Amino acid sequence: MIDEIKNPWHMRKGVVVFDIETDWGNDFSEEGKKSKVMRCGVLYSYDSDEFNTYYNPIELVDTLNKAKAIVSYNGEGFDFLVLEKYGLKFSLYFFTIFEYVFLASTSSKTDIIMLKSPSSS
Repeated sequence: MIDEIKNPWHMRKGVVVFDIETDWGNDFSEEGKKSKVMRCGVLYSYDSDEFNTYYNPIELVDTLNKAKAIVSYNGEGFDFLVLEKYGLKFSLYFFTIFEYVFLASTSSKTDIIMLKSPSSS
């Protein structure tokens, strides 16, 4: 019963939520963001209902590349730029945390199905 409340329709299978921390710098241009080095990352997986900490960016990217959908806070504007050099694939369907909260809070099953990646059938 608790799972039905936390995960209605079981549509969060394959969905991960993550954030990274990087080295500090004053260059916040696109190239400056791409040059940053990931120091650590935290990922929550709905499949395992666990948080994991990553210090190796390649291990984090490997997990992200296997996800059906990625939820992040400012991922498109920062995290994905940092992780691109470690092999992050952009064919995945991702949401900002605000878009995800909106979709997850809708009452329509059809709206939540939109979490599915267009490339995965």
